[in-house]
Amino acid sequence: MITRRQMDAFDPLRIAVERAIVASCNHFGPAGMPVSVADELAKLSALHQQGALSEVEFEQAKARLLAP
Repeated sequence: MITRRQMDAFDPLRIAVERAIVASCNHFGPAGMPVSVADELAKLSALHQQGALSEVEFEQAKARLLAP
């Protein structure tokens, strides 16, 4: 089990990794096909519904995707 202290220490790394993933996937997928923002939002929504992302994390990731 992960303690709250460990989770707090892990959060900055997790956020940096999520940002890197979103930035690298925002334009093209593995097959070189364009990735739509709608597809990425659907993935984030699924992660949120599965409990992998908190409400705050989901909203932050969504805001990054929708930012100009």
